[in-house]
Amino acid sequence: MNKRWYCTNPEARSINPTLDAQSRIFYFDTLALVNKLKSQGFTEEQATAITESFTDVLNASIEHQTKTMVTKPQQEITVQQLMSHIASVKKDMVILEKSEFSMLRSETEKQTMQIKQFQQTLQDEVGKLKNNVVLDINLEKSRSTEAHAENRKELQVLNNKIVTDTAALHTKIETYRNDVFKYAAGAIAGTATLFVGLLRLWM
Repeated sequence: MNKRWYCTNPEARSINPTLDAQSRIFYFDTLALVNKLKSQGFTEEQATAITESFTDVLNASIEHQTKTMVTKPQQEITVQQLMSHIASVKKDMVILEKSEFSMLRSETEKQTMQIKQFQQTLQDEVGKLKNNVVLDINLEKSRSTEAHAENRKELQVLNNKIVTDTAALHTKIETYRNDVFKYAAGAIAGTATLFVGLLRLWM
């Protein structure tokens, strides 16, 4: 038997398809194994069959490992790809965060402007109400002053009338008293004259 070289399937799936086929070739000296088996008492056919079976198992095992395991370069590439993807996601998150922050700031500025407008409107309304109240108070004060002046005027007129009426009453009383005195004096004089006349008659 000649020396044979076995390798795993060069077309086996790999995580990184850029790796060359040589990196997946594993060498095995089947002739040396056959000779060793023959030296242990196996016939050439038995030794060849065992060697071929062992080679098939080895190739299947290596092919399975090639499909399910990765090499360090493949791992580094995968890590680099993952880091690149993470960086891209992080960049998108930063952009989204800035966009959301910009929207939030714009909304906050809009609400602040609306609040300022509402405060200005409220101040204007309060100012108008205050002016109206002051105007009403001044108007009522003016009306009260006028009414008070009118009342004082009427009171003065009434007071003057009372004084006038009182003076007239005093004048009438004086007139009546003088008349009474006159009548009394006349009555006394008449009575005295009558009394004197009667005295003369008796004497």
